[in-house]
Amino acid sequence: MQDDKITDSKPIRIAIVVDGDYLERFGDIFTKILLGLIGVPINITLVGCDTDDNISTLLDAVRVLHFDTPILPWRYNRQVDNLCSELRNSKIDIIHSFSGRSGRLACDIAKRLDVPYLISFTGLLQEECHLHIDTNLCKALIGISQPIVDVLKEFYAKLNDRIHLIRPGCFYYPRPFADKSSRSIITLTRFDRHSGCDVLLQALARLRKEDRELFTVILGEGPLESYYRKWIYNNELRESVLMMDKLENWHKLLAEADFYIQPGAFYSLHCGPYQALAHSCPIIAANDSAMDLVIDNETGKLFTTGDADALSEILSDWLDGKLDWSKMSESAGNFAKNELSLTQNIDKIVSLYKSVLQS
Repeated sequence: MQDDKITDSKPIRIAIVVDGDYLERFGDIFTKILLGLIGVPINITLVGCDTDDNISTLLDAVRVLHFDTPILPWRYNRQVDNLCSELRNSKIDIIHSFSGRSGRLACDIAKRLDVPYLISFTGLLQEECHLHIDTNLCKALIGISQPIVDVLKEFYAKLNDRIHLIRPGCFYYPRPFADKSSRSIITLTRFDRHSGCDVLLQALARLRKEDRELFTVILGEGPLESYYRKWIYNNELRESVLMMDKLENWHKLLAEADFYIQPGAFYSLHCGPYQALAHSCPIIAANDSAMDLVIDNETGKLFTTGDADALSEILSDWLDGKLDWSKMSESAGNFAKNELSLTQNIDKIVSLYKSVLQS
């Protein structure tokens, strides 16, 4: 391990490990986290697959080492050895995997360099949370929500003192029309059997039969996209439901949407609900989730997972004026300012880095 003493005047040298799945889910927020860490200052080497367009703008300030896990397993060790040869030149102090999916790579790098490593967990899926941990070198397990922290404490009971809650940080965007309703909802999802899109569409079909006016934007892609498009067509929802690919600045739509919808179980988190609260857009979500952003009747509403009738009832109450949407919007914005502050969460990460290296 590096013998150099870490001080406030000497930048910490971090290797951040990411993969394509993480960048797809959290690319918008991850870019802001990198900007915050660079400003501390922290010297960052980014390890992972090809960076997206947003991160490419930071390449002058961040060193990037591309790493694609090989299809042939016997090539893996050789590629990791080559990667570590480059990382030694940067005199890395600590490794931080930003998702459990890349936790094995972070562990293997840490062993070769004999430096501590951290893992952030962004979901409850088997491949995300159930990892082999090197208890000597892994100094912190970070859950980005309380449900994830609870699972980590159960699964890694002997490491409970190393488990921390640090949520993703966001910029807060004051809502321009806080008292006006556009009667529209929005969701960002992947079109697969876990998305809950079928539940959302069934709820919207019930509202249509009651002649209730509501416009819905569904952003995403996935294997069931054609199926859902056909379902929308067959149930005469074409004029009120718009399905489209994720836009580059999709979160700007949240400034005019009334609710963000999370209709599925949501075991693998992404930036959608975090960006929603940052725009004071309350959330309607299934209650079986890794997310802890919805305080029922404050920052949004919860319904039983898979219950389309319960979801349509919530939407009906809102359209009938039975829900205090303005109060929910205000609570959502306050939650973002108090719990999702980019500055506060960057401070937590940096403090954790320093405590790990000084211990």
